[in-house]
Amino acid sequence: MARTIKAPRNPVRNTSRVTTRDDLHDDESSDDDSDYGNGIKTRASTAKKAKKQSSAKTSSGIGSGKQTPSLVRLLAMPLDVLLEVFSHLTPKDIIHVSRTNRFLRDILMTRNSISVWRAARERIGGPECPSNMNEPQWAALLFGNVCQTCGARNITKFDFFLLRRACQQCKTENLLTKSTIKAHFPRRDIEDIFQLIPSTNVGPNHRASRFCFFWFPDVESMLQKLKEYQRNIRFHHPGAQRALDDFKAQRAGMVTSTRKLARKSEIWYQEYALLCYADKQTLGNERFESIQLKFIKLGYKSSDVESIRWEPECRLRAPLTEKMWKRIRPILEPIVFECQQERLQRAKVERYSSRTSYSRV
Repeated sequence: MARTIKAPRNPVRNTSRVTTRDDLHDDESSDDDSDYGNGIKTRASTAKKAKKQSSAKTSSGIGSGKQTPSLVRLLAMPLDVLLEVFSHLTPKDIIHVSRTNRFLRDILMTRNSISVWRAARERIGGPECPSNMNEPQWAALLFGNVCQTCGARNITKFDFFLLRRACQQCKTENLLTKSTIKAHFPRRDIEDIFQLIPSTNVGPNHRASRFCFFWFPDVESMLQKLKEYQRNIRFHHPGAQRALDDFKAQRAGMVTSTRKLARKSEIWYQEYALLCYADKQTLGNERFESIQLKFIKLGYKSSDVESIRWEPECRLRAPLTEKMWKRIRPILEPIVFECQQERLQRAKVERYSSRTSYSRV
């Protein structure tokens, strides 16, 4: 009896046909389409997942920008408490605080805060404020570092007689002698102006001179004021001549008091600068001792650590913290390790030479 063979449910495709170049092209295009579709699906799922994570962070308060900084807590304090806190700062610190934001600037630049500036100045023994300046201006002159003319920074030198801090370029442009001013303003009463504005004997090169130097904008401002008084006299305004005489007497007295105060202020500032330098040296030594102690605990000798005394990381005028130690240790330890190896090598050579010399004897 003949045996019947049933066809399979999944018939095998006939693969005897030769694959052509068109077939390969079709296969590649189908693969590309499938990959592109998978890519879209992957990016969409990734974006959806990131959106969920961001929404979760926002709901939990992380990364939402609603965290309250410590400065806001400080500003929420009562005004009298704030002023009391600021009065215990140094004048230089108060200047920095006043430049933090507009709110603090408005607080420290009012008449109610004059006592804060005065208390900070008196605590360090600073000289009295001149009559033609207020306390913030006086503090900025003593402890600031900005040129009052062009705004250049890191200006360390200033003139007590001119009551001005200026850079080298501004001094060269604005410091003029009497002869130069007379040549620029050929007026008969120009000689009277020199008694009404401050002068100095320190020229643009920061050296004392036998000439008197005047600040050119002060000359122009004084000429403008005298011109207004003389105009009132010319138009026969009542009391115009007396007002001019009072103004000249007031200005002459101000110039005289400024000169007296300048001499005292220079002496005080020199002593204060030496004291600040000594404090910085003390802070630097304490920082190096802290670094030295850290390396000794790691097994090094104090002689090994002496090699890094003048490294920039050891000369900073700031206390050593654990965070700072983790940052500077990889920089300093190779130097200390090299000195340790040199010391051990020298000791090894000395021991070897001593043994050989003893054996020869």
